[in-house]
Amino acid sequence: MFINVSAYPNYCAIGRAIETPIKNVLWAEVEGNDTLHISLLRRKKKHLIPHHYKGTFPPKELERVKTWTITLFRAAYEGE
Repeated sequence: MFINVSAYPNYCAIGRAIETPIKNVLWAEVEGNDTLHISLLRRKKKHLIPHHYKGTFPPKELERVKTWTITLFRAAYEGE
């Protein structure tokens, strides 16, 4: 299973789509009412390197982003 980091939320200011296997997700957190932080491993040559991303979304999307974050963790750590 893969995650496309910029696919949701659509307003994320990451800048480009980043795909990584779900097992490479380290952390995702909602800060305040409009900021999403995501940490994941990305392959660079033969090594996995941690990368940290931050994006914003409209405050009206807060509940959807929280739900997305919980679903992401379940998929990454519980295999759901």
